[in-house]
Amino acid sequence: MKSISILLYLLGIATFAYSQDTIQFISKAPQSVKVAEVGIDEIKYHRFDNLDGPLYVASKNEIRYIKYSNGLVDSITVASKLKTEAPETLTGYSAPISAYGSEKILISGSRLSHNGKAVGEARLFRLISNVPIPEKKAELYKEYLVMKSYKKRQYLFGFVGLGAGLALPYIGLMSSIVFDDGVPFAIGFAAGATFGITGAVLSGINKHKRTKKRVDIANLYNN
Repeated sequence: MKSISILLYLLGIATFAYSQDTIQFISKAPQSVKVAEVGIDEIKYHRFDNLDGPLYVASKNEIRYIKYSNGLVDSITVASKLKTEAPETLTGYSAPISAYGSEKILISGSRLSHNGKAVGEARLFRLISNVPIPEKKAELYKEYLVMKSYKKRQYLFGFVGLGAGLALPYIGLMSSIVFDDGVPFAIGFAAGATFGITGAVLSGINKHKRTKKRVDIANLYNN
């Protein structure tokens, strides 16, 4: 009888342990809980070490996922975004998990985000570096270098255009003062305006190409 009682006690402990749910918060450590209710915008739960204690309420925006005692996992963050964001902000959005198991980059127009954080070029490079498939990583890195070349041209044309736009009229003005003739200033002003406008246009074109390439890289990362 004593052995049976011990066995039943151990089975009770095992059943108790496996009946707990786990909430993985975005900015906090996971908590062992018993989920009481899953609402549209919030989750209600009891702490697992105090099931008769207070009922806690957490916003879905604070939660990454819930793992239930039966093994089922709810990705709360993605589901919450799909419900609260306007349809037009989800342009290019696809399933949350990529082909190699990493979370996908969310594309909203020209803005990128991953795991709830904005993705700039530095973060995009870190994501590429963590891709486990060498062939895919190499392809992504190649596209990343193309994007960086657009960035260099954007700033080069912008700085050259701005510099020439300021310098040439000044040189023309100084020449007009020295030679007491208004023609050099007119030529310098016209040349400066031409260089300035051309530089701004070329800089804008490369900025557009850079932004588009960044989105293309995100789509390639997701597929």
